[in-house]
Amino acid sequence: MFFHLIKYQIKKRLNTKDELFWSLVFPILLGTFFFVSFGGFFDKYETFHAIPVAYVQGNNKSLDSKYFDNFLKELEGGKEPILEISRVSQEEADKLLKKEEIKGIIHAADSITLIVKEDGMDQSILKGILDQYLQKSSTINDIMKTAPEKLEGVINSLYEETNYLIEDSFSDGNMDAMVTYFYALIAMSCLYGCFAGHTIAIQAKANLSNLAARRVVSCTNKLQMILADFFGTLFVQFICSLISLGYLTLVLKVNFGNKMPLIICTILVGNIIGIATGLFISAVGRQSENVKMGIVIGITMTECFLSGLMIQNMRVIVEKYFPILNRINPASVLVDSFYSLNIYDTYERYTKNMIILLTMAAVLCILSYLTVRRERYASL
Repeated sequence: MFFHLIKYQIKKRLNTKDELFWSLVFPILLGTFFFVSFGGFFDKYETFHAIPVAYVQGNNKSLDSKYFDNFLKELEGGKEPILEISRVSQEEADKLLKKEEIKGIIHAADSITLIVKEDGMDQSILKGILDQYLQKSSTINDIMKTAPEKLEGVINSLYEETNYLIEDSFSDGNMDAMVTYFYALIAMSCLYGCFAGHTIAIQAKANLSNLAARRVVSCTNKLQMILADFFGTLFVQFICSLISLGYLTLVLKVNFGNKMPLIICTILVGNIIGIATGLFISAVGRQSENVKMGIVIGITMTECFLSGLMIQNMRVIVEKYFPILNRINPASVLVDSFYSLNIYDTYERYTKNMIILLTMAAVLCILSYLTVRRERYASL
């Protein structure tokens, strides 16, 4: 009987188009809008790229000019070039700068000058490069005049790079700050199971629906009935969330890190807490079905807002001024779980989040059952 009830609940959920829309179609549409709006933001704005610059060489063919040419060739060579140099005339360089296709113009004639259109990080880097070259060049010229026999040693010391830092990475995860929106999106997809949880509660309260009245007078145990509804709903909700995750990772190529099995586990726990939330809210109180649905929507969207779905740094702001809210907000805990899987190599923070979510879900489910079980009706 129990598995028959689960089967019928699955069929019912698959035929409930409005719940399928919010659990499956809406997250996919919103994820697409996110991707179109700021996809590739990290690569475009936060990852260093070779700085495009125009190089205008004057008529000066001195030894210094040859040294400077070799210096620029070093900067535009190698696997990770610093500059992307276009060797053009002054007129063409001015056109490129006006169109903002380059960040500056390096002009080498009697002296080396830099022409920029606006201030910015790239322009500051260009100025720093040229200042360093001019400083070293001036030092070499002074040595040539005062102690030419020491020139070779000075040149070697000036141009010999000593690296006191070791490049290392504390994480193999995705450093794109915009991925936080997609974390919040998946959390929202999980928590939208609250709508199905609301339906489970309504189907168990005889004063709110005719179906519930018929089920209450049947011989089916109420605990068995609620558990069957819960697991059947969880199955459909979990499949919808997996489809959304597959769309984000396989179609939109959103990088959620390399711990996909744990991400899927987190989604399962997220679906459990989502359904449990809707079940509890709608099981408690004697409000009408529409009022309960309004409460469910209001609480869920508030949770998603505080987790950073609408404003990227909202979770950080809440952590700063009211940190306890991030510990009891299921959406924030879910986002933090995805974040910890992506960033950290240890699982202490992730495990703590999972314990919090499962504990909350267990408490909500137990309170929901106790509330429904104790209800008695004078007539049906």
